[in-house]
Amino acid sequence: MLEEPVQGDSLKTIKKLDFPAQPQVSSAKELALALRAARTGAGFTLASAAQALGISKQTLSDLELGTGTVTLGLAFQALNALGVSVFVTPAKESVRVRRALKEIGLGT
Repeated sequence: MLEEPVQGDSLKTIKKLDFPAQPQVSSAKELALALRAARTGAGFTLASAAQALGISKQTLSDLELGTGTVTLGLAFQALNALGVSVFVTPAKESVRVRRALKEIGLGT
């Protein structure tokens, strides 16, 4: 997990994005939205998160755009550091799993 950003490290205002309401992810772009929402929700600028992760701003930007040019390992490193869990389920079970998640207040 990344350490909380230090207030005053940046004069930039961070526009917090809502975490995706739909827990099912089926593309790099959908995963990218969750990563960006986690970063902005934690109060990190792109530069401060990239520095904490030990990667370039461009690499983190590519991750957040879902360009597909970043390795899966690096994507999971960033997701884990920002507190995003990823679950997988067989496609034939996705409706049942989404329904169960909705019943406990997660997802739509």
